[in-house]
Amino acid sequence: MYDTLPATIPWSGPNKEYLTYLINEFIRVFGLLAVANGRGEYLLSVAGVDLLRMMLFNLLSEEVERADKGGMLAWSRRLSEEQLDLLATIPPAAPTRQSIIDAHLACASAFLPRARRMAERWEIEWPQRFEDATWRHLEREVGMKRPASLM
Repeated sequence: MYDTLPATIPWSGPNKEYLTYLINEFIRVFGLLAVANGRGEYLLSVAGVDLLRMMLFNLLSEEVERADKGGMLAWSRRLSEEQLDLLATIPPAAPTRQSIIDAHLACASAFLPRARRMAERWEIEWPQRFEDATWRHLEREVGMKRPASLM
């Protein structure tokens, strides 16, 4: 039976439904910063940064062009050096207002451009109105402006 198995499994592209979910979920969780900030829940916001970081990891995993991506506990075998370096740019979040804002911005700066490129490549509709509304909400409630690099 083993001899009948193919040597490799062809990659058929990322899971488009999952990518669509991941993009929308990232924007939703990113926008929750306004709620946590308004309540002064900075310790809780550290968990939000961890969620955003894992969504970035999941996005990077979807970029990997092979069917067998290895186990969850083997990031260095799954992701490229460039992808690992990108994950490392997300600063550890301390339970302070500025630390949380900085970490959220770092997550958005790493996630959104890559997600947008993947959406274009794989013909996934980008939730532009949702993203724009989230940035407007964060500017109004937190004072966080969208960086020019994310416009």
